[in-house]
Amino acid sequence: MNNILLGMRVLAVVCAVLACGSVAAQQPAVAAVPAAANSVVLAANAGVPMRFITLVSSATHVRGQKVELEVTDNITAGDKVVIPAGSIATAEVIHAERARGLGKAGELILSARYVTVGDRQIKLRAQLSMTGRDKTMQAAFLVPWIKGKNLEVPAETEVIARTVSDEIF
Repeated sequence: MNNILLGMRVLAVVCAVLACGSVAAQQPAVAAVPAAANSVVLAANAGVPMRFITLVSSATHVRGQKVELEVTDNITAGDKVVIPAGSIATAEVIHAERARGLGKAGELILSARYVTVGDRQIKLRAQLSMTGRDKTMQAAFLVPWIKGKNLEVPAETEVIARTVSDEIF
């Protein structure tokens, strides 16, 4: 009987803690700052067209390396330009593997990180994943020193990244 009462008390305490936690979770941790009357909001998931400034290659780039891109068009919110054309965006090499012998192709994965506007970094999301030309079958049947192709993203290649969250300007 005592074990049952103890179990019920423990259950009551657990339920009370969970209830308090769910109430706390419903209340924002930080009060939202209201936007000023003349402010505009660039919505999350807004497209930001950009282009690579330099060649990016699985032969020369390594994991963790930063790559710069340039915003190609003015991005507006309301009637205000919030990200001017020419702003510099930064992407990161997530994975890079050179082409190898026996026809194995090079691989390259890039992820957009942010675009810099003045002293502000606006977080971006986009992932570019590609593989160079695989010549594995040719190497297996012809000669063992055939090398696959490295993957190259030429300068001026255009891509679109998206904003991660709402941004107030």
